[in-house]
Amino acid sequence: MSRNRKFTALALGGAAVLGSIVLTATPASAGPGTCKRGVDVCLYYNSDFKGAKYGLSETRSYNGLKFAGGNGAGQAVKNNAASVHNMNVRLTARITYNSTGSQCRAACQDLPPVAKANLKPSMKNENAAQYLYNKHGGPGGDPEARR
Repeated sequence: MSRNRKFTALALGGAAVLGSIVLTATPASAGPGTCKRGVDVCLYYNSDFKGAKYGLSETRSYNGLKFAGGNGAGQAVKNNAASVHNMNVRLTARITYNSTGSQCRAACQDLPPVAKANLKPSMKNENAAQYLYNKHGGPGGDPEARR
């Protein structure tokens, strides 16, 4: 193999490795085992913000999500969270008992921006979804006002 072909093969191989590193960049939401300051709602498997965790920066159901990074790793997030830290600096997080809507028909717990709390007894290990909203109106306004 000529020197030019070896150099070309080496350059292409290096570009492929570099491309694979770029493709594995961190997503906007932290995900299982991590929580991103400023945007995520961080759910913990245990009380007092301990054990496995999951970070989410969006309104969604907890169906199919799994805790990672500590005691409770591999367990479903749905109906297994015991404490929550709303790391979002702008939006209130509403944790709901069921995933059928943001209203508190069964049970829910609101956490204002940067607040953290153990889930109240009616919500501990009984949580299905979260909704992020602006408590003071505007885009994503208070879900209770839409009833």
